[in-house]
Parts: sequence; C-alpha cells; structure tokens
Amino acid sequence: MKPLTINHLIKLFHFDHEIMMGQKSLVREIYDEMVFVDPSPEMYHGLMKSTTSNRSKLPPVHHETDFTESNQQALEHIEDLNKKVVESISAYRQQLILKKDIVEEVKAIADKVEASVIGSIP
Repeated sequence: MKPLTINHLIKLFHFDHEIMMGQKSLVREIYDEMVFVDPSPEMYHGLMKSTTSNRSKLPPVHHETDFTESNQQALEHIEDLNKKVVESISAYRQQLILKKDIVEEVKAIADKVEASVIGSIP
C-alpha cells in the first residue's frame, strides 16, 4: 500500500500553565486507520489510485468465518432438530392414543360396576 503523508501544524512549546507545572499531561495519539468524511478531489483521486493499483499485488483477504459453511451447518442443525420434534410429536401421539384407550376401558368397567351396584339395590 502506498504510504500517505499528512502534514499538520503543531505547537512544539505549550504555554498552558497546567502542562508546564505537570498537572496536566501531553497526549500522544497513534492511529491505525483514518476515515476521511469529505476528502478533496485530489486527495480522493490519490487514495483511490493507490488502492486500485496495489489490489493486484495484495493477497486475497480470507475471513476467519466461512459463512457458506456456517450457514450449511446451521441448516443441518435445524433439520436435525426438526426431525427430533416430529419424532417426539409422533411418540406423544401414540402415548395419547394408548392412554385414551385405557381411559375408555376404565370408564366401561366403571359403568358396568355402577350398573351392577344399582341393579342389586332393592
């Protein structure tokens, strides 16, 4: 990447009394990246020229996450969970059918007992 030189006027000697007495410290700032909101046309052209000419020289950027693989894994996980839910629903339906049959048998027995008890009362 082409180095970018930016000149900025700075004060070498601070006349702030607090800084001179050590009550306030100087600040040193280092930036890894700068964002230009509204660059001049010359600056924009220079920045774009340096990035387009060096693009072929730079290796392709590989992201840490392979999103297609991640999406595929998520889809497989969802399908597995869907199968488990369907299997659970069918198992509970079978149990419900069995319980319903048992309840009907108990009701029939209770009706017979009730009828025999009522029939035996004089």
